[in-house]
Amino acid sequence: MNKPNIIIADDHPAQRLGLKYHLKTLQAAETIFEADNGQAVMNLLSLHPIDIVIMDMKMPSMNGFETTQVIRRLHPNVKIYISSLYDDEALITNLIKLGITGYILKDDPNQEEALSECAKGHVFFSKRIEPFYIKSLQRDYQHRAVKLTPREEKLLPLIAKGKNSQEIARELSLSKFTVESYRKELLAKFDLSNSTALVDFAHRIGLL
Repeated sequence: MNKPNIIIADDHPAQRLGLKYHLKTLQAAETIFEADNGQAVMNLLSLHPIDIVIMDMKMPSMNGFETTQVIRRLHPNVKIYISSLYDDEALITNLIKLGITGYILKDDPNQEEALSECAKGHVFFSKRIEPFYIKSLQRDYQHRAVKLTPREEKLLPLIAKGKNSQEIARELSLSKFTVESYRKELLAKFDLSNSTALVDFAHRIGLL
């Protein structure tokens, strides 16, 4: 495997320097780019072939969660790792739903091992976070058994194409109100909050 091009995104220069130092010590990256906010990450992604983003959660101009949402929509093949002190289960579970590849706690005593795994594109979650990831896998497995109705099977690909409720209503000969009702039922079925998360999740469990 060729060495990856990596973006390190953190609004604290010392944190970027530390991650960069570890990656260089490991000789794990082809090129390392730096960004101090979410918008800078998106700018770099538009200019360079990036394989991996290692990103803080708390950043100006789009935080880590918002940036993850946009990356997953516009650059679905880029692997995303969060580097943060936050260990809130709800937050991390939502990030896992979006499709992050890993989550490294900044106080993880095994930073070099974690970054080595990330640079290889492997799934990696710090030990304190692993139970959340395992729960998510179990949840995914349970949802694989959830069957879509014939109407939902028609609706989901149209949502994935980015069509709004009015456009879907015309295509399926339904009212806009009915489409919005079906959309809400789909989100509730998978315990998701928005259509972007729904599309990402549907890809992950093979519904699209």
